[in-house]
Amino acid sequence: MTEQIRGVQVNQGGENTQVNHYHEPPRPDVWPKRIGAVPVLASAFQDRAAVRARIAGPAVVLSGGGGVGKSQLAASYAIQAIRDGVELVVWVPAARAESVIASYSGAANQVRAAGADGADAERDARAFLDWLSTTERSWLVVLDDLHPDHLGDWWPVSHTGTGRVLATTRRRDAPLSGGGRAVVDMDVYTPEESATYLTERLGTFDGTGAELAEALGHLPLALSHAGAYLINEEVSCATYLRLFRDRRSRLGDLMSSGTDTDQYGTQVAVTLLLAVDAAQAVTPMALPALRFAAVLDPAGHPESLWSSAAVSQYLGGDGRSAMRLLHRYSLLTHTRETVRMHALTGRAAREATPDLDPAVGAAVESLLAEWPEVDTDQPELARVLRANVDALETQVGDLLWRDNRDRVLHIAAESLGNVGLYAAALTTSRRLADASTSHLGADHERSLSARGSLAVACHAAGLSTEAVRRGEQAVADCARVLGDRHRDTLSARVNLGFLCRAVGRSAEGTALLEQAVADCAELLDPDDPIGVAARMNLAYLYWESGQVGKSIALEEQRVADQERLAGSRHPNTFAAWTNLASSYRQVGRLDEALELGEKAVRTALAVLREDHPETLNCRSGLAVTYFELRRFAEAIAIEEDVAARRRLVLGPAHPDTLQAEKNLGMSYHGVGETERAIEVLERVVATAGEVLGPDNVEALQARAVLGDAYLLARRPESALPVLERVLADCTSTKGAGHLDTVQAQVSLALCLHRLGRSGEAVLLATKVLTTARQVLGDEHPATEFARQVLALCQPSP
Repeated sequence: MTEQIRGVQVNQGGENTQVNHYHEPPRPDVWPKRIGAVPVLASAFQDRAAVRARIAGPAVVLSGGGGVGKSQLAASYAIQAIRDGVELVVWVPAARAESVIASYSGAANQVRAAGADGADAERDARAFLDWLSTTERSWLVVLDDLHPDHLGDWWPVSHTGTGRVLATTRRRDAPLSGGGRAVVDMDVYTPEESATYLTERLGTFDGTGAELAEALGHLPLALSHAGAYLINEEVSCATYLRLFRDRRSRLGDLMSSGTDTDQYGTQVAVTLLLAVDAAQAVTPMALPALRFAAVLDPAGHPESLWSSAAVSQYLGGDGRSAMRLLHRYSLLTHTRETVRMHALTGRAAREATPDLDPAVGAAVESLLAEWPEVDTDQPELARVLRANVDALETQVGDLLWRDNRDRVLHIAAESLGNVGLYAAALTTSRRLADASTSHLGADHERSLSARGSLAVACHAAGLSTEAVRRGEQAVADCARVLGDRHRDTLSARVNLGFLCRAVGRSAEGTALLEQAVADCAELLDPDDPIGVAARMNLAYLYWESGQVGKSIALEEQRVADQERLAGSRHPNTFAAWTNLASSYRQVGRLDEALELGEKAVRTALAVLREDHPETLNCRSGLAVTYFELRRFAEAIAIEEDVAARRRLVLGPAHPDTLQAEKNLGMSYHGVGETERAIEVLERVVATAGEVLGPDNVEALQARAVLGDAYLLARRPESALPVLERVLADCTSTKGAGHLDTVQAQVSLALCLHRLGRSGEAVLLATKVLTTARQVLGDEHPATEFARQVLALCQPSP
């Protein structure tokens, strides 16, 4: 039996691809649950009784322009649900599909939805929807700022009648009213509501207040700006109205009609500028602080960004005090650890106070400083940071392609893969590769890096053939532009060496990695991630090709280095233990393999989740050791569980799923459960050949065992074409003297004998026995098997 040892990939920039791991302690299952940050209600919040009365039924969409108070009304609805004892209330920022998926994925973990394991965010999100559809618990999901494109895939449904969905959107697309959803249009305040608001906020209201409300278009957001100004500056409505009209006349065409789609932008721009003038009189940091908040995500950003060194340098002072000043003037909202700026306020700030370049630079640096070392340690923070990167990309466009700022786009793309959003990571990586070429030129170092990262993303998404093709191009481009010995070229070659193995080009991968290891030793620090990855991947290819002595030397070095640099609880450390255990096992050092394998599993279970990919890798390796120790039941139980989990999380065609099922089929074959082995292996061979290409290594290994299983089942006619293909593939990829080639020849000789072609069988068995003696030695098990098959094929005297 053999199993895949996971290789290590590096980014083109040379840093390790992050390993997802968790440090979440067991927690009690406490109800009711509140998930997501429900916005705090504004001062003098208006309940909008006429609109609220229409929010009935299981599925409602609040539709209206920016600044009319949709999110505030939805927040009041959620707060009332909490007061009423609804068991689950979930607030979801829904402007982007990735935010919806991430929120649902986190909720799946909170409610312990069946099938949610933390390894694949999209799979977990669907598990949460399944849970919502069948639970008897009462629930409310609020989808704030929903994009209609998300309706079909991510709209929750309750089949038990215990759940409700409330969405807010500025869109008025036809699909909003489908699927049993009731669309409730929401507009600005009525004159009576404006009067009530100003009365509650200011303690007084007169004819001038009514005139002011009319000038502000009864827009709740503009009234909020004005109310804060009136209170902070202690001026009358008449004075503010005069200031408003004067500033509006001077504003001119700054707010272009083409961008003011809601027809409220002018009122908001004027009230914003008046508030900024007042705040700027308090501190010159007010205007740059406004610009900083305006380029970030309206759904919110971490308060901690304001304490970063980049923001302090940009503002020339204490960022948090500037942020709190903007909060006083209702230009943003600071609640607990989150800061929000209304989308319409942000747009007005960007259009009415240009020169955003310094703010963008500060935003990029503060986001990079805040990014967690391991995304899955703080998944909600990683999600919020990715959403803010998306907002930057959407709102400031070309400014992200100056001064190396686009590196935050690369970090965000890698983060998607780190948290299991493989499809989103692939889509983002494709877009980033194209954008890099467009903005920087095809030969710029970061364009080369983006294309190399795309190759890695293709592999993670199961597209091994495309991954190799793109990896080859990345190596060629880096070598042409940067030189063959540049660090990024080394990184690309290491990745390509790893990728080649997945499509059956192990000899080529070995040659690439041998050269990369030598170059890394000459050019890089011994602990450089590129060199570490090169040695790990080369160790595996040595292991796979039967050069176990070379493999063990590299792996023992890696274990010592990893324990010294990262400690025993780092995922890379117990992955290194698993790899070394595999090599020990291959040379018969089973006691050492068992000790390392069990230690790896124990540590993985303590540090990671049970279903985390690295935990499954460790368990797979231990299962092989159990099998070699003839602990068959334990081995097969682990392999059945690992295969089922990978099939559920990754899908049937992912390389990791195929590897797990191949291992399971081999174990079934090894204990004589031939029909079960054939069933599993036929599926692996067909799927791998169709999805990953006919030369995929998992398909090759599965075909070899499938041929033997056909023989064991007395089906030599089925075995013959399979074994002929296996022998041809092994000869071309591994050479005539490789153990796998010898075994393939022996199996084919036995098959020919059972088909009555004894003459051919004797010739082949004689040939392979000679080769086995020369290459493997007279005492090798494969040599003995060849001897037995030859005796069987020869006619009796």
